[in-house]
Amino acid sequence: MMVPTADPTPHRFASLDGIRAVAATVVVVFHAAVTTQVTAGGTLAGDAARGLGNLGVGVFFALSGFLLYRPYATAHFGDTAPRPLRRYVRHRVLRIFPAYWLAAGASILVFGLAVPATLGNVLGVVTLTDMYFSKPYLSTTPVPVAWTLTAEVAFYLLIPVVALVISRGLGARARSPHGKLAVQLVGIGALVTIAYLYRSVVLLTDIAFPVNAYSYFITYLDWFGGGMLLAVAVAWRDTGGTLPNWMEGLGKRWWLSWGLAGWAYVVAVALRDRSLPDGIAMGGIVANERLITLALTAITSALVVLPAVIGERDRGPMARTLQLRTMTWLGMVSYGIYLWHLLVMRWLNTTLEMRDFLPLLATTIVITIPIAAASWYLVEAPLLRRKDPRGRPDSPERGAAAAGQSVEI
Repeated sequence: MMVPTADPTPHRFASLDGIRAVAATVVVVFHAAVTTQVTAGGTLAGDAARGLGNLGVGVFFALSGFLLYRPYATAHFGDTAPRPLRRYVRHRVLRIFPAYWLAAGASILVFGLAVPATLGNVLGVVTLTDMYFSKPYLSTTPVPVAWTLTAEVAFYLLIPVVALVISRGLGARARSPHGKLAVQLVGIGALVTIAYLYRSVVLLTDIAFPVNAYSYFITYLDWFGGGMLLAVAVAWRDTGGTLPNWMEGLGKRWWLSWGLAGWAYVVAVALRDRSLPDGIAMGGIVANERLITLALTAITSALVVLPAVIGERDRGPMARTLQLRTMTWLGMVSYGIYLWHLLVMRWLNTTLEMRDFLPLLATTIVITIPIAAASWYLVEAPLLRRKDPRGRPDSPERGAAAAGQSVEI
């Protein structure tokens, strides 16, 4: 019998904020390299930077998959009711939209709107659906990084459906713990397979797709899926299951998990087609290599997150570094960093004609962090404290903890 339950969070994953800070920094470095054409120079540093954008976004997507799916996986294993859908939707709306609207409004004020200000175009920007319009998305949206938010929103809507299909559909007759585990793995495996099939069709066929089809969320289901698999692993362990030795080993050895992630990243960069544009996650040029590099990004991202959630009690050098107050704070405001850095960078590049990599990167960081902090303390945190109207609001002192449980971007 299903009984009501609060979101199951018996422990907090203290290193996730630090990982989020690293992912945001990686994305900023990537955009600085692209803006100053470092990635186009054929140098070792340029080649190494070419995949950083995908890596940072992949880690964010894996974090989303883990944090959002874990309560559903735990509810399935424990025969309890999942979180109320209304509460889930309210949390997601408050987390994503207000800060995004602030950044989009500022961008429009400074740079203008790149498309006619029709009702449809404005609503597309406001609702994060403008990617689905018949116009080149990255050259018309006021916040270019918002393509990932569009994918996030689609994933948010998909998660409860996937959880229901797995637990009540595929798992309707699964009663034993191992039966439930098998159903979870099959369901998430199906999502990953769908991503591979979609990418293959889009890249390797002559079918005419919408102009932005390469960036639709379905392309990145395996990036989210890696985090979902980690959520299943943690939920399985928390409800009495035993994890494979290799997974426990990677959880206890940050250096090994991140070393494997680094190896996968190097292979992905080496295989990347240099004719593809640097500024987008998936270009329109048919390339078999892209099928491999995008899959490797999913693996790399999962390996980056794995030790923080499987070995969350580890107190080794890497964990201690990620749990420093500075790292935790940067992770807390990382959504603002992510939203604002490219707008700041564009202003510096076009208005002040800042063209060199290191000055542009350093100045962008110096300007963006205070803006991100203002976004957190004035917009995001006040709203998050009100995300549960009938429950105890989060105290200001729990800002980092709130970020750890609520921020997936």
